[in-house]
Amino acid sequence: MVAADYAAHTRAVRASFPQVVVALREILGLKLCGNLGSVKETRAVNEWAEGAREPSEAVQRRLRLAFQVAGAIADVDGAEVARAWFQGLNP
Repeated sequence: MVAADYAAHTRAVRASFPQVVVALREILGLKLCGNLGSVKETRAVNEWAEGAREPSEAVQRRLRLAFQVAGAIADVDGAEVARAWFQGLNP
C-alpha cells in the first residue's frame, strides 16, 4: 500500500462519521456528497456533518469509501481532480 493510500484509509476509518462528511463535502462539494449518499436534498448532508442526522450503515460505508478514494486522489492531484474523477471525467 502506498503511503498516501494508507493515510487516506486511516483517515476514513478513524474519523467520526460527521468528520468524514465534513471532509468529503470539502473535497467533492455538497451536491456530489448528496448523490453519493442517495439523497436529493443537500440539507441532509449538512445534517450528517453536524451530527443531527445519521444515514443507514450502507450509506455510511459508501461515504467512508468515497472519502478514502477522494482523499487519496486529492492528496496527490488536488480536490479539483478528485471531483472530476467522481463525476466520471477521470483525467
